[in-house]
Amino acid sequence: MNARPSSLLERYPILRPCEKDLTAAFDLLATAYKNGSKLLVCGNGGSAADSEHIVAELMKGFLKRRPISAEDAAKLEKSSGAAGKALATRLQGTLAAISLPSQMSLLTATANDGAFDMVFAQQVYGLGRPGDALLAISTSGNSKNVCNAVIVAKAFGLKSIALTGRSGGELAPLGGAPLGGGLAHSLASSSRCARSARREARSGALSSAPSAATRRIRRRVLRLAASSWASSRAPAETGRRGASSRRRRRSNR
Repeated sequence: MNARPSSLLERYPILRPCEKDLTAAFDLLATAYKNGSKLLVCGNGGSAADSEHIVAELMKGFLKRRPISAEDAAKLEKSSGAAGKALATRLQGTLAAISLPSQMSLLTATANDGAFDMVFAQQVYGLGRPGDALLAISTSGNSKNVCNAVIVAKAFGLKSIALTGRSGGELAPLGGAPLGGGLAHSLASSSRCARSARREARSGALSSAPSAATRRIRRRVLRLAASSWASSRAPAETGRRGASSRRRRRSNR
C-alpha cells in the first residue's frame, strides 16, 4: 500500500473498512496530478459545499505552506523584477482543481436554457481533458446531474471517483467497472464504515484512548449512518403519519 493512505488509516482507524477504495482513489488522483492533469469536483447541496471545500484545500497550502518551485520563482523575477520576486514568496504551490457547483452563471444558464440534470455534464464536456479526474459526490448516489457528469467523463477519457452513501445508487454501476478510458471507484458507504467501527469498538480495537481527531471522525461517520438510516425509514414513517392524520380528520368531521 502507498505510504500516504497507510498513514491516514493509522491516524483514523475507523476508515479501515474503506482501505481498498481509498487507496484506489489516492492512486488515481496521484497519477492525474503527476501527469499535469486536474481534478473536477461536483455535487448538490451539502455535497456542493464539500466540492468547494475540497478545491480550496487543493489550490493552496493545507497543513503546511507550499513554496513554489525555484524555476517558477525565477520566471517571476525575470518577468517583473522585484515585484515578481516578492510575489514568488507569497504564492503557494497548487494542485489544480475546479468546483463545478461554484460556476454560478454557467450553472444557472445551463439549467434555465436546458435542464438542471445537465449542469455538471456540460462543464465536464467543456473543461475536462483526457487524464483529468472527476470526483462525483452524491449521498444518495441517484443525483441525475452527477450521474450524467460521470457518463460524460467516461466518454472523453476522464477517470472518476464516486463518493456515495449507502448502496451507491445509480452511481454504483457507473463506477464499478472500467468504462472506456476511465475507471471509476465507488468509495465505501458511510453506513458500512460505521457498522465496522461499532464492531471494532465492541471488540476493544478502538478502546485504547483514541485521539480527539479519531473521535470526531467516528462521531461524524456514525451521524451520517444514522441520517442515512433515518432517510431510508422516512417514506414508511410518513405513510404511517399520513394515515393517522387522515383518521383524525375523519373523526373530526
